[in-house]
Amino acid sequence: MAVGDIRLSTNRYVRPDTYIGRVHQPAPAALTGTPRFPCYIGKGSRLAREANSRHIRSRVYAEGLNFSTAPPYVAPLDHNAANDQTLSQVQKTSGEPVPFASWRFTESVVDSGVYNQVQIDDTVFDNNAAYVAEYQSVDRDVQDELQFDDIREVLLLGDAENSARYVEFADFRIVTVLTGDDNDADALVANAANTYTSAATAIAATVGPASTGTTTIDASTAYAWDYDRTYLITCTASAGASPNRTAEFSVAVSATSGGNSQTTNLPFHTSATTPVIQIAEAAGSEANVELDNNTHYKAGSLLPAWWPNDGIVVDFAFGGADPGFTPTDAWTITANGAGMIEFSSAHDNTNQFSTVGEPVAATANTSGGTIAVNSETTYDDEFDRNYTLYCSAAGGAAPNRTATIQWTGYDEIPFSEGSFSLVEATAPSLAQQLLEKEIYFDFAFGTEHALADTTNAVTAADTLTLATALTLATNLKAVMNPHDANTGGVWHVAGAGTHQIAAADPVDLMSLRTICIEIDSDYASHVADLTMHIVADTQHTLNTSYTPTTSSLLSTLVNFLNDAKAKYDAHRVSVGLEVADYWTVSALADRREYTAKDDRSYEITINTVNAGTSVVTTWNAKTYEGSWASLTLLASGGIYPDPYLDLPDNIRLMFRNVDGRFAANDVFTFSATSSDVVDWSLVRRETEIIGSGSIQQDISGVVTGVPLAYFIILNETPTSVLRVKESASGTHLSYSQVTSTPYIYFATDPGVDVQVDYEWRGAEPDPGNSYFATANRKRADIEFNEAIRYLTRDEARDGLYPSAATNDLWIMAEIAFETSFFGGYFIQVQSPADNEVFSLTDYRNAVDASETKDEISDVIVLNFFDALGYTKLSVEQMNDPFVGKNRLMWVGTPTGTAVGDDSTTGTLIYAARNTLQFSPNSQGKGNIIMMSNNAMTRTQALEDGSTTLLSLDGSFLAGHAAALTASFTDPANTILKRDTAAFDTITLFTERETQLLGGASINYMNLKGSGLYEYGESITVDTTEVALNEISARTQEHFVLKRIRQEMNDALIALVPPSPSAGVLMVQNQLVQSLGSMASANIIAPYGSDEGTIRLISPTLDVFVYVDELDARLYHFGYFFITRLPIKRLFGLYSVNTRFWDNRSLAA
Repeated sequence: MAVGDIRLSTNRYVRPDTYIGRVHQPAPAALTGTPRFPCYIGKGSRLAREANSRHIRSRVYAEGLNFSTAPPYVAPLDHNAANDQTLSQVQKTSGEPVPFASWRFTESVVDSGVYNQVQIDDTVFDNNAAYVAEYQSVDRDVQDELQFDDIREVLLLGDAENSARYVEFADFRIVTVLTGDDNDADALVANAANTYTSAATAIAATVGPASTGTTTIDASTAYAWDYDRTYLITCTASAGASPNRTAEFSVAVSATSGGNSQTTNLPFHTSATTPVIQIAEAAGSEANVELDNNTHYKAGSLLPAWWPNDGIVVDFAFGGADPGFTPTDAWTITANGAGMIEFSSAHDNTNQFSTVGEPVAATANTSGGTIAVNSETTYDDEFDRNYTLYCSAAGGAAPNRTATIQWTGYDEIPFSEGSFSLVEATAPSLAQQLLEKEIYFDFAFGTEHALADTTNAVTAADTLTLATALTLATNLKAVMNPHDANTGGVWHVAGAGTHQIAAADPVDLMSLRTICIEIDSDYASHVADLTMHIVADTQHTLNTSYTPTTSSLLSTLVNFLNDAKAKYDAHRVSVGLEVADYWTVSALADRREYTAKDDRSYEITINTVNAGTSVVTTWNAKTYEGSWASLTLLASGGIYPDPYLDLPDNIRLMFRNVDGRFAANDVFTFSATSSDVVDWSLVRRETEIIGSGSIQQDISGVVTGVPLAYFIILNETPTSVLRVKESASGTHLSYSQVTSTPYIYFATDPGVDVQVDYEWRGAEPDPGNSYFATANRKRADIEFNEAIRYLTRDEARDGLYPSAATNDLWIMAEIAFETSFFGGYFIQVQSPADNEVFSLTDYRNAVDASETKDEISDVIVLNFFDALGYTKLSVEQMNDPFVGKNRLMWVGTPTGTAVGDDSTTGTLIYAARNTLQFSPNSQGKGNIIMMSNNAMTRTQALEDGSTTLLSLDGSFLAGHAAALTASFTDPANTILKRDTAAFDTITLFTERETQLLGGASINYMNLKGSGLYEYGESITVDTTEVALNEISARTQEHFVLKRIRQEMNDALIALVPPSPSAGVLMVQNQLVQSLGSMASANIIAPYGSDEGTIRLISPTLDVFVYVDELDARLYHFGYFFITRLPIKRLFGLYSVNTRFWDNRSLAA
C-alpha cells in the first residue's frame, strides 16, 4: 500500500485537534506497563471529615427582624449585640444589603450600653421588604450554628486547629430533640390502626357478694386517665330495711402502670384514711356515683385535694333482700388507658444534673410550717419522680410541737411511701432527713403563732365596687387590730398591739386610699415582727403589684383589699405544721439526651404479645447510623418490673399499660433530630478541698468587702455553690460568695479543711473569639461519583477519612502513597439508598465519572469484580484516538479465585485469555494488566492510634502495582523485580501454577523474605506483540502519545501555512522535532537501534505527512518510535573444551 493511502479517518465531526491512532504490527511477545495518575474506584466512607472548620462564638446568622410599622423603624434583637457595624450586616431577604451609613445598633434603654435593637434610616426603610441581620453578639447564651450540615460525630473542638480543649457533654453539646405526638409531648405517635387506641373499663366481683346488692359501671363512664388502674370498692357498712337502706363503700385505687404524668394511689399511703362513699336508698343517691367527686363521700373520709378527675361513674343497686349489701362485699374495676409508649421522663428535662425542686405548698394550706430541700440532696434515680408529703398528725405547743408527715413517691412503678416523725424539741429530727434516693429535707414547725386565731376572722365578702371595698376595709381594721393585740386569746409568742391601724373607717375613695395605705404598712410590720412571732411570716406577704398610694385607682384598691383578706386569714391561723396540709415535690433526673447527630424517623412495631410473659418489638430508625433491631420486654411473675426498652444512642422508651393494651402489628412512631447548633450552657460540678493553711484573712476588706473576714479562693468561678462544709466532719459552714468571683468568705476562721461543692460554667470561647471544629459529617451527594485528585497522603486522609476496615478508598490511598507516586484520583461509589449496599449500576456510574478527567492514566476498581466488563469497555473507549484519554486498566480478582484454565469460567486464566481480551483492531489492546495473587493481609494503623488486620483481595495489589508504576520518573521503568512491603502476607502460588499464570500473561508475586515481596512479572494480558505486552512499553507509548499530541496542538493548530506543501513541511518538522527530542532525552530508544546502527530520526524514513486530497485543512501524518524494553530473559549455550561455534554462523 502506498504511503499516501495510509491514513486515520472518521465519518463523524471532530473538534479541531490532533488525533493519533496506533497501527498494530502483530508479533508474539509477553508484557506491559502503567501511567501517571491512577484512578481508584470503590467504596469509601459515607461520612466525610470536616477538618478545622472555623466558628465564631456567639455569632448570629440570618436573624429575622421585626421592625416597627412607623418611624423610627426599630427592630429588637434576640441577643445583645457588639456595637461594631464592621462585624455585622443588615440586608433584605432578597440579598440586597442596607448600606452601613443607613442603619445602626441602638439601645432600648438609653446609655445602658446594651445594644439590643437595630434601626434603619427612615428614608431608606422599605415597608414592603423583610430584613435579616448577621451580627456579633456579646451574650453567652447564643447557640452557635454549625458551619456545615449533616454532622455525625464531633472529634475535636478547640481554640486552635487540631485542638481538643473542649469536651462534648462537659463543655458543650450538639442540641438534639425527640418529638412524638403533637397532643402529648411525652408520648410517641400511635398509629390510628392500632388495636387499643382508647380507654376501657370493666368490673367484676372480687369477694362475694354475699347479698343481693350489685355494683355496675354507669353508661356515662368515660375513663379520662392515661394509665391503667384498678379500683377496689368494698362495702364497709350497711343498715336499714327497704326502702330506707343505707350503705358505705371504701374506694381504693392502685396504679398498675407507671406514667410520666401519674398521680398517687388512693389512699396515697397505707396509713392514710381510705375515702368512703355513702349511699341512701331513700335519697336515690345510689345511682350515677362519680368516684372522683367528693359530694358522694363521707365527711372525714373524703378524696384528697389533689385527686384528679378520672371519669369513672358507678351505679349501686340494693337488690331484693335486706340489707342489700353486706360488709366485705367487694368489686374490682379495671380501667385501662390506650396502648401507649412514652419517652423516658428524663428526656424532657432541661436540667443537666439531677435536681429536686423546693416543696410547693398547697394553696389551701394554713400552716406556717415549712419543708425545704437540704443541700446534701443528690437525687440519684434515672427517672423523674414526684412526691406528695402530707401532714397526718400535729400536736403540742411551741417549743414542744410534734407532727407526722406521710409521703409517697410515684410516677414509675413501684410507688414508694414512708413517714417522718418530727419533734420540735429534738433538732436532729428536723434536719437532713432522708426521704429516699438521696433526697433530704429540712423541716421547720412554724413561722408564726403559738396558737391559731380562730376568733378574728374576716367576715366581709370580696369586693368589686367602692361600697363593698369600704365594707371590707372597715372589717379588716376591725379584725386585724384585735389579732395584733391578742384579743380573744394568746395568739402570739410575746408582745401585742404594736401594729394598730389608726386610720378612720373609710367613707369615700380618698379615705379608702388612706386606710389601705395603713393596712399595707401595719400588716407588713406585723408579719415581720420577730417578737410576736417565732420567725417572720414570709409565706403570706402581700402582692406588691397592688401596693396602694394616694392616687391609686379603685381597681387597684379592690385587688389590694381582696389580697389582704386572703393573706391575713391565712396568716392568723398559721401555727406550724397542721393536719391536712400537704406539699408536692418534683425530683428530676439528669437530662437524658439523644446522643447521635443524624435525623431519624423511628418506627416501633409490636411483633407478638405473650400475655404476662413478653412483648416482642422491632424498631427501625430508617437511617444507616440508626439501623434497626428487635427487642423484647420481659415480665417477671406476670408483671413488667422494668417496662422500658433502651435503644442505641441513649434513647429510652417507656411502655405504658403493658398488660392487655398492646397487640401484634401495633405501630408507634417518633423522630429524633439534631438542631445543628452548639450549646455552651453546660456546667461542670467540682468538689474542692481547701486546706486550713490556705484560709486567708481580708484585713482591709478589699477582697470580700468585709474587713477582717476570712476567705478561700476556688480554682474556678462558681455559677452555683451547692454546699460548703468541714471536710472531715461534714458540718455545714455559714458562708458568703463575692459575686462572680472564686472568693468564698466566712465571718470567723473555720480553722479546718473546707470542702466546697459547686458548679461552674465549663470551658468555652469568649463571644467573638474563633474556635475550630473537626467532625465527621454525612458525605454530600456531589462528593460521590466525582474524580478527586489527592497529591499527598495528608490530602488523601482529609478527603477519605474517617478510617475504617470497610473504607476501601482510604486503605488503597494508604497503600498507594507508600510507593511515593505523584498522586491519584479517587472516585467514591454512591449507594443510592444510603444503606451501603452497592449494585453494578452504582459502579458503572462511578466508572463513567472517571471518563471526565483527561489526566487519568490508569483505572482500578476495588473489591467489586462484577464491574470488570463495564470498566473494560470504558478503557477501550478512552483509548479511542478521537477521545484521546489513553489509560491502562489494572485488574485484581476476588480472594480465592483459582488459577483455572482457558475453558473454566471464574478462573484467572479464563479471565486473562477470554474476558480481558479485545478484538484485533480495538484501541483497547495492550491496556489491561492482571494480577494473579488475590489474598493479602495488612496491619493498618487507624487514626485513633490503634491497628487492625485487614484481609484484602487482589484489587488492592493491582492498585499498588498501578501506583508503583506511576511513581517512576522514567516511563521505561518496570515493576519487574521491584519490592513491596505494603502487605504483611500475600498468598502465593506453586511453581507449577506460576508457570501457568505467566504463560497466560498474568502477573504474579515472589516472596523475598518475611513481609517482603517482589513483582515476578511486568506484562499485560495482550500477547499479540511485544509493545502491547510489556507494561513499560505501554507507559512509554502513552507518554509519547500525550507529548506529541500536546506539542502538535500547541505548535500547529490554527497556524496558517503559506501553502499546503509548506504545511506538510511544518507538520513534518514539528513531528521530527518532538520525536527526536524524546529519543535524545532517552525517553524512547534511539532511531536505528532496531537495525543495530544508531542514527538521527529521518524525516523520510521515520515519519510521513501529506494533505488530504479533499480537505486542505486536514493533514495526515504517521510516525514510529522504538520503545526501551527491560532485559527479562537470558538464554545461553556453552560447550566444554571446544568452541562450538567455530565452524558455524552465529547468524544462522
